[in-house]
Amino acid sequence: MSSQVAPAVEPDRHCRWVVLGAPRDIMPELFEDVQIGYVAHDEELYVYDPGGYL
Repeated sequence: MSSQVAPAVEPDRHCRWVVLGAPRDIMPELFEDVQIGYVAHDEELYVYDPGGYL
């Protein structure tokens, strides 16, 4: 899995972003087919899910 963390800005309203909760509660294998696109300052994990996996 190759992922890039986007700049710490508001998620793009034109993309599908899914809030999954705190990173420590998420297992990495969930992201095998999902691009991690954004990590918020409040420790909530925002995932860019272009393929609709989530």
